[in-house]
This record gives sequence, structure tokens and C-alpha cells, in this order.
Amino acid sequence: MVLKQEIEVILFWRNQPVSLNSLSESLHSNPSEVKKALMDLIREYELREGGLQINFRDNGYALEPKEEFMHLAENFVPIDLKIGALRTLAVIALKEPVKQTDIIEVRGSGAYEHIKELAENGWIKKQQIGQSFLLSTSNAFKKHFRLSESGDELKDKLQKIMDEVQQEKLLGLENKEIALS
Repeated sequence: MVLKQEIEVILFWRNQPVSLNSLSESLHSNPSEVKKALMDLIREYELREGGLQINFRDNGYALEPKEEFMHLAENFVPIDLKIGALRTLAVIALKEPVKQTDIIEVRGSGAYEHIKELAENGWIKKQQIGQSFLLSTSNAFKKHFRLSESGDELKDKLQKIMDEVQQEKLLGLENKEIALS
């Protein structure tokens, strides 16, 4: 069960297709187990008839909106940012200040272009540190999303949501254990 969830998270955060071998290496798992979990995940997305799907393209798998819903996703992206760049911006906002190398590790090499675009549009600031950059959101980002200078309330809200989800999972597991007793 955890393997499917880990695959889902990787596919969500990567802006480019991820190969089966890359998934296996990242998860330190047997390729056949990863493939089985991936196929189960694809079936789950198809059965729930949601707005997302997992597609195979360019020798890898990608989580993306279904074609009929692409227009909705694009309507929520600020200043002509594509979904991949927006996801990169979200990771920077959650982890700031963060080294560019850490973002590339999470988002893949396509994030170099995202970071360049985000900096050019004024959404992030880049500060040279050694051979890398330290990335953080700009005042324009904070102003657009109505955040304080530090942006801490965004992190606080996301942490509260994560805590609530974790609590619900724990309660769900306790209820299942009680039902099985």
C-alpha cells in the first residue's frame, strides 16, 4: 500500500515522465513490485473517474489532468505559468529558503527552466551560494497570495492540513483495528 502512495507522490511532484527504472531506484524497490503497484494506481485513477490520470509518455509515467480538464488547471496558474513551473514554485514556497540543487533533486532537471522563468517573472529570488543558488519567494509572490513578509502563515496552514490528515489516518487505523477485534 505504501509503495503506491510513494509512487503517487513522486509522479505528482515531477514535471516530467518518470521511468519504471527511475521509480525503482528512487524507492529502493524491485522493478516488478513497482510495476505492479503502478498498474494498481493507474487502475484506481481510472475507476474513481477523477480529473487526473497517469499517462505513459516519453518512456515514463506522468500524473496529469485529463485532457477535458486541462483548461481548468490552466485557469488557476498565475501569470501564464505552466503546471510544472507552478509545482516548482510550490516546492520553493514550502521549503524556502532552499538550495536550487535540492529543488532539482525533487523536481528533476526540467526545474532549471522553471526556476529561470520564475526568477524572470519576479516570483522568486536567487542568491548565489557557492556553485548553487539559494531560492526563496519574492515580495511579489507574497503580495499576490496575500502572505506576510515571511510567508509563515502559508507554511502554518499547510502544516495544519498535514497534521489533520495524519490524525484522520491514525483514527482510521484505530477504527479498523477495533472493527477487526
